[in-house]
Amino acid sequence: MKKILPLLVVAAMLMSGLAQAQTTPTQDKPQDKPPDKPAETAADKPPQPAKLLIYHSSTSISFLLARGNNKTLSFSFDTDQNIGIKKDSLNLKGTLIYARDNGFMTNEIYYTHLKYNHQLGEGAYLLSLARFERNVLAGYPSRFSFSAGGGWTWIKTSKFALFSDLAVGWSSENSAAKVNLGDVTGPPVEKSLNSSFLSTIFTSRVTFSLTPTSQVIHQEVVFVNMHDVSDYRVNSMSSLSASFSRYFGLKMTVQVNYERKPVLGYKNTDVFLISSLVIGI
Repeated sequence: MKKILPLLVVAAMLMSGLAQAQTTPTQDKPQDKPPDKPAETAADKPPQPAKLLIYHSSTSISFLLARGNNKTLSFSFDTDQNIGIKKDSLNLKGTLIYARDNGFMTNEIYYTHLKYNHQLGEGAYLLSLARFERNVLAGYPSRFSFSAGGGWTWIKTSKFALFSDLAVGWSSENSAAKVNLGDVTGPPVEKSLNSSFLSTIFTSRVTFSLTPTSQVIHQEVVFVNMHDVSDYRVNSMSSLSASFSRYFGLKMTVQVNYERKPVLGYKNTDVFLISSLVIGI
């Protein structure tokens, strides 16, 4: 019995060692990982195709105060549509101002133009322009002109841009002059006058970005009657705009329209103060 007891102790120790060996987790042999792929560089990426068509637009709904031939508070609508295809661009602009008070017309202004540009190089471009204007209270029911010419972009950076262009063409106008017939004390009578003549249009525009969401724009447009160079008109416009979201913004504009020789019986200056809500795409 004494001989058997040590054997039982050794057997118990062996059994406990085997049990621990079975419960101890084995470490897996590390597997070989595939080598990491080299990082893709800009040179390895395929070139992105340039956009063939670029479109952007802005539409304004405005509250307007007018002084001059037009005298009233009213609302106005303005749209500016732009399409670009490679070196060619098309700009369509339209403005409508219309108001009546107690059955009388206090504002009636329509303006639209279609402008085509073809880029020749880094700064030079060719253009053609068709314009139509109507301002009954300033004495002209219709003014139409078509012209062609060229322009130059003097400066164009991320914050500042300056360009100017010159176009020569033909204008046709219908005016309603106020004339006195015989009796000087009597009310003037409107007389319809039609004229056609060679004309020149010079445009200069400056854009300055104050912040990424605000900018100042100043534009001068000079129209000259080549049949009578003393008959010229200057339209001056200055605006301050600020965007408060991707699609909406606010704009304040001061516009002065001056005519050296206005239609007979009308004032030579119209001033507009415009506050606008702008919707941009």
